[in-house]
Amino acid sequence: HPPITERFLGGNALVGIRPERIVVDQRRSERAIPAEVERIELRGSSTVVGLRFLHGSTSNGRRPDVLATVNGVGPKVGASVGVVLDPAQFHLFDAYTEAALVHPL
Repeated sequence: HPPITERFLGGNALVGIRPERIVVDQRRSERAIPAEVERIELRGSSTVVGLRFLHGSTSNGRRPDVLATVNGVGPKVGASVGVVLDPAQFHLFDAYTEAALVHPL
């Protein structure tokens, strides 16, 4: 692949992370981003949790800021939780072309 600078045309990047790589911290540790559970969807042995960030929400009010997948039954709707993101798990995309720039190892 060409160097990232040759593939990065738009000047802005989009960050993506797979839902199963997001940690929902019900104890809200110091490194967690404060969030509220907006919706849950039970899926057998796991639960998809829709979360809205308490500060700096990027949502327009019709969808959660982020979806996380947790094992078992997740927190209840309305619960205050923390969201822990591992930068090593980020996928980066050119915001203009949507071309993939970086994938986690």
